Amino acid sequence: MTYDILILTGTGGDLVSFQQYEGGPGFPATLTFDDEPYDLTLFSQGEKRYLIAHNQPIEHDVAEEVIGQFSPRPV
Repeated sequence: MTYDILILTGTGGDLVSFQQYEGGPGFPATLTFDDEPYDLTLFSQGEKRYLIAHNQPIEHDVAEEVIGQFSPRPV
């Protein structure tokens, strides 16, 4: 199955990219991009959940902002 995934790099989501992810519903705990491990989180926003890969802790307000900007499909 194909899912939308947001990739946050740096603190506060300094760099955000949007990709398709082929896999799951048993999602792995980490993914690797450019030889760097990223934690994979199912971020909840109300009833909806979104896939976010991040190499720093996720700030709730930053996650909500990038979800609004990129409009990924919920899982």
